[in-house]
Amino acid sequence: MSLKSFRIFFILICIAGTVVASYPQVIQTITMKVTAKALNKGRNVTSSGTLGYNSSGGMMITHFDSPKDNWIFLNSKGELRIYDPGSNSVIIEPNSGATSKANYMYYFLNGQTGDMGLKALGFSVTDSRFEDGLVITTWMPPSVMAGMMGKVELVHENYRPIYTGWYDLHEQCLLKTYYSDYTLIGNIAFPQTVTEIRFAQGDSTIEKKTYSDIKLNSESEQLLFDFRIPQNAKIITHN
Repeated sequence: MSLKSFRIFFILICIAGTVVASYPQVIQTITMKVTAKALNKGRNVTSSGTLGYNSSGGMMITHFDSPKDNWIFLNSKGELRIYDPGSNSVIIEPNSGATSKANYMYYFLNGQTGDMGLKALGFSVTDSRFEDGLVITTWMPPSVMAGMMGKVELVHENYRPIYTGWYDLHEQCLLKTYYSDYTLIGNIAFPQTVTEIRFAQGDSTIEKKTYSDIKLNSESEQLLFDFRIPQNAKIITHN
């Protein structure tokens, strides 16, 4: 394939998500069941609950009902709140380092699957290639991050992301994420299975998340969005 043809194909990948998201289907609220299975040092932990996102307020809410009752609130400004009904206490992190607009759910629902949010973080493409029907792009961090982390690899198949890999400065992989079992939410392709493998200090943690019972707008579980942390909850602040 010529360089010109490849560039055209790569541009199509980057805009494909935006084209899909521009269809009449408007997602105001969305809820889904989530089951997370984690394996670390031979120990298995399974959590289950309901996940919701409100696009107008930019709030992501997760209510875990197993193995422990917990509520997690994350907004677009990075404020994280974790409420424990058992102790009626809430941990507040004003600057958690994460936001509701910097995760794969947001990228899929808002047409950012071409770069999975890397452009917004300042990353730029330094290499791209074809292998067995896959489009593999290498992204390098902006200068402000250059001394802290290395490349990111992003793999697409049929315009859908199937893998991202984050590396350190020494080419050692820190995080691998696989996206599979796609379904359509309106006109948006969404992975019902996301598998993450985190590497740290010679060990690894494998976490597999499966999503089901996806509901949109008026059919979404409104009780999730109506929940409020009690005013008398004990506040624990992390700066």
